[in-house]
Amino acid sequence: MIAKTESVAVVGMDGHAVDVEVAVAQGLPAFTIVGLPDPSIQEARERVRAAIQSSSETWPLKRVTVNLSPAHLRKAGSSFDLAMALGVLVAEKRIQPDRLRNVCVLGELSLDGGVRRIRGVLPAAIAAAEAGARAVMVPTENAAEASLVSGLEVLPVAHLAQAIRFLRGEGDVDAVNGQARTAENGTGLDLSDVRGNVVAKRALVIAAAGGHNLLMVGSPGGGKTMLARRLPDILPPMSEQESFEVTRVASIAGLLPDGGSLVAHRPFRAPHHSASMTGLIGGGSGVPHPGEVTLAHRGVLFLDEFAEFRRETLQALRQPLEDGIIRIVRARSSVTYPARFQLIAAANPCPCGYDGDEVKGCSCLPGPKDNYKSRLRGPVIDRIDLQCTVARIKRKELFELPAGETSEAVAGQVAAARERQGLRYGRRGPRSNADVPPREIDKACRLQTAARSTVEAAIERQSLSARGAHRVIRVARTIADLGAVDEVTRDHVEEALDYRVSHSAT
Repeated sequence: MIAKTESVAVVGMDGHAVDVEVAVAQGLPAFTIVGLPDPSIQEARERVRAAIQSSSETWPLKRVTVNLSPAHLRKAGSSFDLAMALGVLVAEKRIQPDRLRNVCVLGELSLDGGVRRIRGVLPAAIAAAEAGARAVMVPTENAAEASLVSGLEVLPVAHLAQAIRFLRGEGDVDAVNGQARTAENGTGLDLSDVRGNVVAKRALVIAAAGGHNLLMVGSPGGGKTMLARRLPDILPPMSEQESFEVTRVASIAGLLPDGGSLVAHRPFRAPHHSASMTGLIGGGSGVPHPGEVTLAHRGVLFLDEFAEFRRETLQALRQPLEDGIIRIVRARSSVTYPARFQLIAAANPCPCGYDGDEVKGCSCLPGPKDNYKSRLRGPVIDRIDLQCTVARIKRKELFELPAGETSEAVAGQVAAARERQGLRYGRRGPRSNADVPPREIDKACRLQTAARSTVEAAIERQSLSARGAHRVIRVARTIADLGAVDEVTRDHVEEALDYRVSHSAT
């Protein structure tokens, strides 16, 4: 007899319906899996056999063949274990096939029959619902995640034996009806905790209001990391669609917290400067996995010690910074992951970190110092709209300076500026000023005559590139939005230039 169960293969961000066909025929005992399986799936043979035997069932002493269809789609991972095991029992007529009709089955099996948690249940459940499934059987630990898909019945199981009893009508499972839920979970960090550094905080607010990338340069202990970590709380809240995108990424990466709620807070990722290109961009042997740029999707990617990252690693940031996606190409397949993040970079002014410091002088030799500073120039830096200096606060000033505005107050200013941008660009236009394409800058960023003259003078006097000039205009547009002004003035352009040419000649 040939049996069929339904499952899903997750490739990149999307799930694809897979039919798990099982044939049990007379012949020498064997267990074969076909249908373009990855080596990780071939390992399932021993898990499935042992799990069935551990569930008080006998393994058929026959030729067992499993076909994962469609055959052109490469499958990987352990999520097909449960579907294969149930398929064998259906083929042996120990389970009625009607009980599994329109039920998507997902789960890894342990040797003792336990059903273990897997990655990517959310995109798999979405794909199952789109394929017409009425229910999805998942590991108990993944039940809350699967229940985020509205209209889909969730059947959580902790052991293969439990699934068998349920399908035979001899037991029940705690079925859950899918419904999206959102949890609020802010960082609890407040911008008022950062004393002094008015210019740097102003740059952070502009970055948040316009979606601009930001480079902060300053000595150790100046507060660069403190400022960066407070950015997510002043950014606009994510829409439901953005929350679903972020939650799908977390599901695929195995980072989704327990509780079964959509991720509501924007991600903040801070990889170490020793991170490899694979760790930052994604990839790896076998099935490509998402990197830090994808884990920061719709949130903040903070690169501390920016100049210490490998040059080739930083160069790989160019595609996601421009396109908001990252394509990982392999010999047999390619995947595309989302990577629309806001880049916040921080760097010391020199190798020792104290160039220009008022308290401690620089001890660097000219050669290493020049080499270090050269890393703060190039194509990636040219894609950073805002650059500012973060000065160390003196110990005495640390206690005397008043607390600044709270994150809540600043978030209100940012929200008002983003609202103006939303009204200007509409639903189909750019999300923020930072996303305005060059061909639309003149229309979107109306400059007063004096402001235009200031930009032209900067191009001549400071060798500002065309790309750099466009970025200055975008930042000036954001400054005008923060001031609720329709036209960009000379003052707006001059402030934008102050942030643009601090550490770069582009």
